[in-house]
Amino acid sequence: MAIEPPDFETRAAIITAKAVERGVKIPDDVAYLIAKRMRSNVRDLEGALNTLAARSNFMAKPITAEFAQETLRDLLRAQQQVVSISNIQKTVADYYQLRMADLLSKRRTRSWPVRGRWRWPFPRS
Repeated sequence: MAIEPPDFETRAAIITAKAVERGVKIPDDVAYLIAKRMRSNVRDLEGALNTLAARSNFMAKPITAEFAQETLRDLLRAQQQVVSISNIQKTVADYYQLRMADLLSKRRTRSWPVRGRWRWPFPRS
C-alpha cells in the first residue's frame, strides 16, 4: 500500500491547523500559496511554516503573500523542479562520471566502474 502525499485541500488545512497550534497568524492566501506550491509531505509544510514564523518574528513583519514568496523563494523553487527522463539521465551520467553520448549509446563494449561497489572486507580462506 503506497502512501500518497496529501491533496491541496488537506495541505491547506494542515498548514492552517499547525499555524493555529503554534499561535502564528497566517492569512488564508498564504496557506493556499504554500499548499499549492509544496506538494511533497507534511514535514515540508511544517518546515515552511516554521521558516515563515521565525523570519516574521525576527524581522517583526506580518506574514503576507509577498513576504511568504520572498522567504520561501528557494524552498518553492526546489519544489518546482520537474522530474523528467532527461533530468534523470543527466543525474545518472553525472553520478557515474559518464558522457551523455556514452550513456545513450547502443554499444556497451567498455566496462564502467561502478561507484560504491561493495566488497567483502576480509580475505576468503
